[in-house]
Amino acid sequence: MTEGGLLVRAELSGQHSFGELPRKAVLDVDGVQVPGRVLGPLRQTGESQGAALLVSVENPPAGLGPGAILPVALLTSERAGLVLPRTALLFDEQGTYVYKQLRPRAGDRQMRYAPVKIELVVPYGEGWLVDGVDDDDDIVVRGAGVLWSLQGVGNRTADDDD
Repeated sequence: MTEGGLLVRAELSGQHSFGELPRKAVLDVDGVQVPGRVLGPLRQTGESQGAALLVSVENPPAGLGPGAILPVALLTSERAGLVLPRTALLFDEQGTYVYKQLRPRAGDRQMRYAPVKIELVVPYGEGWLVDGVDDDDDIVVRGAGVLWSLQGVGNRTADDDD
């Protein structure tokens, strides 16, 4: 950081994780967009109620200093994926899973489901942008925990050709 630069704590209220680290930040200082560079995550302190990032601002506007509270937009690189509600996500020691409905086989009378390992990319509204499922997959969004307990943790993962 150059002389006169500023370090900013960007808090994500109500979130305790942020998936993929944002690539840059934009601070709104009295209507002026001020670029910032994300240095990395900060550890939570006793007073913190969410995840936080440290942002470097190389050329802050005059007068901007410690204690200022202002909006910050955190920008990630463009990512493809599917947004799923949090109710669809299941977690264990090996990672994050969702249940996918499998195509019926000849003679099947019951629907079949299989856990699919996914990657959490970034929180999005009331859900997560995820990677590892296709937009034409039928994902269980309510009741996934019941399937998980009935089939056993990580019992079987779906192949792409299922």
